[in-house]
Amino acid sequence: MVPILCSYAHKPIPSKYLSEWTRGRMYGLHERGMPLREISNYLNIPLTTVHDIVVAGDQELKERKGRGRYPKTSKAQNDAIVEEALKNCNTTYKDIAKKIATGVSEKTIKCRLAEKNLKKWMA
Repeated sequence: MVPILCSYAHKPIPSKYLSEWTRGRMYGLHERGMPLREISNYLNIPLTTVHDIVVAGDQELKERKGRGRYPKTSKAQNDAIVEEALKNCNTTYKDIAKKIATGVSEKTIKCRLAEKNLKKWMA
């Protein structure tokens, strides 16, 4: 079958120039069970581009972006940690961890306060 979108038969289209329609076709073909390599050959788009777009599309619905671990504390817990630290300057990281976020290390508490640009004034 002749490739649908290409300026030359031997030159694939760069991923930055892919239209939403082409991306939609990739998702549609993938949902129907077509392997990524066949999608790549069918649309004359590099396999890595097809993989990146399909995998990135699957990740869009998830909260996690980028690399690294999932956060141990929620946004509400982070706010409570900051409030507790501002309320009582003599509280230790360990006390805050016990009070607000059980099972979270002192280092995590320290990082959450550092993210909010709070200096270490606690013992």
